[in-house]
Amino acid sequence: MTCTGDGTFGAIAGSACTVNELLAGNALGGFFVLGVGAETTVNIQPTASATDVQNALQALSSVGTVVVTRGTVTNVGGYTWSITFTSNSGNVGALSTINSLTGTAANIA
Repeated sequence: MTCTGDGTFGAIAGSACTVNELLAGNALGGFFVLGVGAETTVNIQPTASATDVQNALQALSSVGTVVVTRGTVTNVGGYTWSITFTSNSGNVGALSTINSLTGTAANIA
């Protein structure tokens, strides 16, 4: 970041400005993968839309219809997706994950 002033600011004797970083910025990159049983999705980007995640899951033969919603961006630049299996009968096992995300505190929980 830089600190600049207009002509009036610069004309004041001794004027100066200081930039302080209050919270380190974060840039998420890489990808993650979701798995159901032995099947895994294609690579999913950290900024994927709800539709992107839905399509990746529904491409798996063991997954029927899912509804995916994506929350708003978090304070560290990530998202939370909620996934509801609407057509699979019985209990669906826990999703497995492969985390190939980059960035500060990039994780899948």
